[in-house]
Amino acid sequence: MKVLWINHFVPYPAKGGLLIRTSNLITACVIAHHIDLVALIQPRLVRAYSPSLALGLERSRAALTRLVRTLYTVNIPSERSALHRLVTLIRSTLTNRPYSVSWLASDAAKELIHKLLLAQDYDLIHLDTAALLPLLPMNLKVPVVVNHHNAEHHMMWRRAQQERNWLKKLLFFDEARKIMHFDSNNLGRVSHNIVCSEDDKKRIEALGVEATRVSIVPNSVSVPEQSQRSPDKHKLLFVGGLNWYPNKKGIEWFLRNIWPTLSAQYKDLSLDIIGKYPSKTMIHLVAGSERVRLHGYVEDIGLYYRNALAFISPIFDGGGTKLKVLDAMANAIPVIGNSLAFEGIDVTDQLNAFIANDSRSYGAAIGLLSEGHKGADAGRRAQALVAEKYSAIKVGNAYSMLIQSLAQGAA
Repeated sequence: MKVLWINHFVPYPAKGGLLIRTSNLITACVIAHHIDLVALIQPRLVRAYSPSLALGLERSRAALTRLVRTLYTVNIPSERSALHRLVTLIRSTLTNRPYSVSWLASDAAKELIHKLLLAQDYDLIHLDTAALLPLLPMNLKVPVVVNHHNAEHHMMWRRAQQERNWLKKLLFFDEARKIMHFDSNNLGRVSHNIVCSEDDKKRIEALGVEATRVSIVPNSVSVPEQSQRSPDKHKLLFVGGLNWYPNKKGIEWFLRNIWPTLSAQYKDLSLDIIGKYPSKTMIHLVAGSERVRLHGYVEDIGLYYRNALAFISPIFDGGGTKLKVLDAMANAIPVIGNSLAFEGIDVTDQLNAFIANDSRSYGAAIGLLSEGHKGADAGRRAQALVAEKYSAIKVGNAYSMLIQSLAQGAA
């Protein structure tokens, strides 16, 4: 089966949340299908994992051309500079089109996609976000599947509710309204939608999309055959991009509201924070502390995974399913997190995960995990859950079969 896969970013390396989800799905689907990949270039995302844009693209192209049948990369006009992004934002406030759609607008990508559809007899089109829908021709006979990394309208609405800056709050509410309007008008017309969780499925259906047109394809991670664990009961770990607003807000909240109590309760406890672009507030909050370390980006986090007593996930915002939580669980690390950290993951509190929303519950979880084999047992149960329900191989194969059935049904 021939698939045209259209992405709003270059899906390599599989280091961040959306990169991991898309990379795992492509890797599974190429086993049974021929995939032509059109990837829009987000320079900031490429540079996050490479010394330069040119080197990052070179590495990405080398890896992806070994995977897919044909790779096409296209620049995003609004990403030429910060000024271009600002102009796009201002223009989008004057229209009913979401910023996310205006941001990805590209005549070059649209022309390329139209040419490919004329030249090739594709069986199915995969769009990695709904914001790419305007790049497709009208009245397509080829089935189209839209991937939702999040229920974008709901995530933006929640972000607006939590924002304190009144101007940003207005912009976020306006964007949420526009995304809701755009999705309501378009998602019911595509052949199928895939979402990360049951919660996101309900949110997409609430826009008027038939339940039969929405399937759950959960986020997934690779599960190691063996986990090299030698946990230190004094070490906590956080991993995540610190410029991603849910991570930034969550860690700043943890350092302000949870860490002072925990560090007083457990005198030898330390915290390793791994992630690029820590905020000035974060740097200020940990200044002078020998027990909290900001490491920046770390290429290989294996040592930190081996030594951590627990992985913390103090998340209040965002959408989809938290891939760093799944990855920690897959490596048999117990996760302590706020309720939202486990959204879309079928955990049982105190069995394979530890839900904590205040310093008392964080402290209780750390105390429990420090007792004898309880931490190791919880980690093994977490790993077993991921292997059963969120394995990259199982989830990817299920999606491969789903698109096969959708294409056959449309034939």
